[in-house]
Amino acid sequence: MAMRYALGNNPHSHEEESYFVSMTDMMVGLLFIFIIMLMYFALQYQSTTKQMISAQETRKAIVSEIQDTLRKEGLVVDVDPKSEVLRLSENALHFDLGSSVVDAKADHVITSLSSVLSNILPCYSNEQTLHANVEKCAQRNQEQHWIEAIFIEGHTDNRPYMVAGQNRNLNLSTDRAANTYAAMVAKRPDLEDLKNPEGQALLSVSGYGDKRPLSPDSNATDEGRRANRRIDIRLIMATPQQDEAIREIKTEIK
Repeated sequence: MAMRYALGNNPHSHEEESYFVSMTDMMVGLLFIFIIMLMYFALQYQSTTKQMISAQETRKAIVSEIQDTLRKEGLVVDVDPKSEVLRLSENALHFDLGSSVVDAKADHVITSLSSVLSNILPCYSNEQTLHANVEKCAQRNQEQHWIEAIFIEGHTDNRPYMVAGQNRNLNLSTDRAANTYAAMVAKRPDLEDLKNPEGQALLSVSGYGDKRPLSPDSNATDEGRRANRRIDIRLIMATPQQDEAIREIKTEIK
């Protein structure tokens, strides 16, 4: 009896019990936070994945419209099935060996391409431009996906372009891209004014030299090398934004 009395009034017993309850509450709280965070990341992943897939479908639609419109004007432009890059082959835009000059014969190509891009791109550059072109964009970009950047990419074949004892293929390819861009802007100056959602220039240029041939063995023949002296047009879609539900969960976690 005395022993039970002593244990029942032992202050250490109450402290241990309180400590155990506090630890339990803390673990339950941490578990709750973990579940909320798991839900947040699951929703974020699901939403972002869905938006990215949708954005890629929009890019595919843009590229397809550009290709189809150019085809109606008698200009055949290839599209890489994997990257969906628009490819101006040597039949459309030809560069002589070691030259970055846009051939005068390509005037029709540059005119048509510039006109088509000027008509389509404003609908996908940013929200303000979309709203400013209501009639033109009525049937376009209903999902409101935006283009982050468009690269006019220059390429060469694998034969060295020697200047002062150095291989300048990379410079040559960049010059080809820059001259193509300049020719397009000369036809349609409004292309230079297009901005992405961040207010940055939509069109830019890049050069890859001989590092991206059409195929591993394409430089083995004269025909293949001619095809590798080309211009590609690559569309990069803007990163999807978090939707409202995910932003609310993120706010609650904070």
